[in-house]
Amino acid sequence: SGWIRFVAAQSLDSDENLVRWSRALFKRPGDDGNRRNVATVASELLALSCQSAPRDGTGRIAFEYKHFDGYGVLRMIDDAPPLSNAQITRAKEDLAAADEVSPVSPLAAVFRGSLDLAATVEQDRRVIEVRIETYDPRRPSAAKAGERGTTGR
Repeated sequence: SGWIRFVAAQSLDSDENLVRWSRALFKRPGDDGNRRNVATVASELLALSCQSAPRDGTGRIAFEYKHFDGYGVLRMIDDAPPLSNAQITRAKEDLAAADEVSPVSPLAAVFRGSLDLAATVEQDRRVIEVRIETYDPRRPSAAKAGERGTTGR
């Protein structure tokens, strides 16, 4: 209960609709930082998924989002092989070696924009679940966090 779902073709062409969906999760004035952070992580997850998408264009991908106090959980579900420990370690190393604006791999960019990441398999489908820091724009200290943008490392 409480999960909001988006399903699309496993293609970079789905990015525009994914960004629209993820930005629509935050409707309050002052939520610009939340919109930006979730949309960025969702786009990077899509890019990661498309690296192993079927060439015939039949792949499907699902995203689910649920908001909690101070963070949101974004889940990506696709038919790709599960992430290996080596892939996760390499992405963390790439991110540690890069500065804040350097281009990095999609997986490293997901780490850049999230608090943590869990990679599992459910019903023979890969699931990548990330926690993304959010703020309540109605709180005075949140306005400054939204202006800075909130990211975890």
